[in-house]
Amino acid sequence: DQWQGGTFNGIFYLNNSKDVPQIWTPQALTTKLVDMTNWPASTLAKVLRPFKSYLIALDVSVSGVRYPRRVKWSHSAEPGTLPTSWAAADPTIDAGEFTLPEGFSTLVDCLPLGDLNIIYTEDEAWAQRYVGGTYIFNIFNLFRDVGLLAQGCVVQFLGRHFVVTQDDVVIHDGSQVVSKIDKRLRKWLFTHLASSAFYTTKVVAHRLDREIWICFAQGGGTALNTAIIWNWRDDTWAVRDLPDIRAVAMVPQALVGATATWEGLGGTWASPTGFDATWGDPSRSPYSQSILMASPSGTKIFNVDDTLQFAAVDFESYVEHTGLAINDPNSMKLLRAVIPRLSAADGTVIDIKVGARQVPLGDVTWNTPQQFIVGTDFKLDCYVVGRFLAIRIGGYGEFKLQGYDLDVVPLGLM
Repeated sequence: DQWQGGTFNGIFYLNNSKDVPQIWTPQALTTKLVDMTNWPASTLAKVLRPFKSYLIALDVSVSGVRYPRRVKWSHSAEPGTLPTSWAAADPTIDAGEFTLPEGFSTLVDCLPLGDLNIIYTEDEAWAQRYVGGTYIFNIFNLFRDVGLLAQGCVVQFLGRHFVVTQDDVVIHDGSQVVSKIDKRLRKWLFTHLASSAFYTTKVVAHRLDREIWICFAQGGGTALNTAIIWNWRDDTWAVRDLPDIRAVAMVPQALVGATATWEGLGGTWASPTGFDATWGDPSRSPYSQSILMASPSGTKIFNVDDTLQFAAVDFESYVEHTGLAINDPNSMKLLRAVIPRLSAADGTVIDIKVGARQVPLGDVTWNTPQQFIVGTDFKLDCYVVGRFLAIRIGGYGEFKLQGYDLDVVPLGLM
């Protein structure tokens, strides 16, 4: 059970599936949340999202009876207002409801795509199209095998949806589905994603950098501690650690420091101090937005673009290549030296470690990392023997790896 919400006709709302949806209006420090006006009695919804001039409720419970495949929509609302009714049986208004007729999986979330509202279950995708007249909406099956892992696991970019499913990462434009993750990384993701905390997984689009982040929990606990990142411009993937965050969202780049706390912010919600802009500053382009994360540790909120730190801690950037067969995968090799081609300021310290494994998918046995100083060192001497070699080059601060050479001696079959 998670909070979700946003704005509808300029009115901020929140929903958690356990209480009547809440609204915050006017948005002021002294204004408390109140029950959403005109919400149907004895009704709860797992998900509440806006679509056109309607609010859409998914996985609805009425008087304690749950309907996990029911889609319910409000009467259309005038600009600046909330819906005046949800009475599906009233023929004089637009409100209605529809129960998906096929399948048994539970509704998970929805997100608009052009003129369609794409509704995701655990293993299917349905489309909701406005048609007006008696039926108001036409709801039809879109994909039989594209579901959603959890709430918040879909994001829109460039007229397409990026979706984390139960066993894949795909993009689609409403007609064609393409897998965007290679077999090896897909296996790594779903092996390391904690099965007891899959529901906390979140996806956000970092449009300034043309990136989409899949934030998930691995190991024990439910905090998001890892992200795999897809750059849609370069079609490349990267992995980075997260500092055990609980919430992540795209917001205008407003945070000045990486160690700001809720207690340390002054002013009002409309004009906070400690920020370089007001909430939702209309003068900012959407491409001025960045990822804001919240961590329960020290009540920190931080912007991932502020510095070369993450939650006030320096983070290491690295590249890694494992499974280097070097011509004959059956023969043993001796790696004697690494010659990196690095672009960085003189004196920059780079950590390099090498290793090997004897079988293609076996564990890598790594040597102790050694330091390489840019502008001083030419090569790094090492000693490792194996059929499949591995190398990892990383450091703190800014550097570029242009490439590397390896001094390898073939040892033959052993």
